Amino acid sequence: MRTHFSPIKNPLPHSFPLPKHLNEFADEGVKLIPISLFDHRFPNMKRVVAAAMLEKAKIQGELNGKKTIIEATSGNTGAALGMVAPFYGIRKVLAVVKWDTAPGKLEQLRFFGVQPLFPDPEYKLSPVEEARRLAALHEDYFNPDQYRNTANWEAHFEYNGPHVWSETGGKITVFCAAMGTTGTIVGIGKFLRAQCARVNYTRRNLTIMGGVLAPGHAIPGVRTEAELQPDFKWRDAIDKLFHVEMKDSYRASREMCQIGEMYGPSSGVSLVTARQAVRYLKENKILDRYRNEDGEVVVGFTCGDGPHPYYEKYSKDLDSRDMEPLDPACITD
Repeated sequence: MRTHFSPIKNPLPHSFPLPKHLNEFADEGVKLIPISLFDHRFPNMKRVVAAAMLEKAKIQGELNGKKTIIEATSGNTGAALGMVAPFYGIRKVLAVVKWDTAPGKLEQLRFFGVQPLFPDPEYKLSPVEEARRLAALHEDYFNPDQYRNTANWEAHFEYNGPHVWSETGGKITVFCAAMGTTGTIVGIGKFLRAQCARVNYTRRNLTIMGGVLAPGHAIPGVRTEAELQPDFKWRDAIDKLFHVEMKDSYRASREMCQIGEMYGPSSGVSLVTARQAVRYLKENKILDRYRNEDGEVVVGFTCGDGPHPYYEKYSKDLDSRDMEPLDPACITD
């Protein structure tokens, strides 16, 4: 992986538990920790994945003779490829997007020199299928195919898994993530399970919970259960799946932004999933099963986007009361 994009050379920011007014379970010894998968220099969690996919392709000789990268994306992977591709000798990047992609995401792609494309209506294909179709038609096109490329989840295993472990002090017992390509939850989940299975952690229980969108709802980067691709065998990676509504994800995102944690709607899906996961464990009377050696339930949830491309969505899709300033009376820490 090119040095400039290496997460080892450019470490991710540290994480802090949510304050009590955003954690209804705080008095029960539960910590909710948002774990950032991007940094301020390039606020896009797909940077590592993009570089890993191109590094693998370069090593395997798959980039020989290629002049264009084409990928199906909701925005972040396309933007990341736009930045990373020139370091691998390729300048042109095409991003196949959905017809209802937010204008802010399209501008983000253009900012990084990426050309957005919409699927040809004649073929009635999804963006993923359209990217594969066009790559097959052009010999000089390379399709990384983040939905099938094992470099996706392997990058999360190698780089982001240790980050999650470190940011929770090695005391995590519940891991939650929003699901799109499913690379995040598969890769990090594999790493965490391996860590907890080591000799020093044989008494540690770990559960992994995934968050998807409720049917009919849309958030960039997150899919409904029906839209998830099976290639990474994500069902084997998780213990339970929760469905999240769009409004709840934007509301949770704004709650984090109000305390200076600038995370976007897909991160909101992760937070809603984390809250649902704790409620589920409580309702089934198994919360105590996931206390660590300190008697705490440490819930780590991944945050992979910022709110910036979606500002107009917050005021449009949330109720007026959801857009009110934070009440100082609720802040206790």
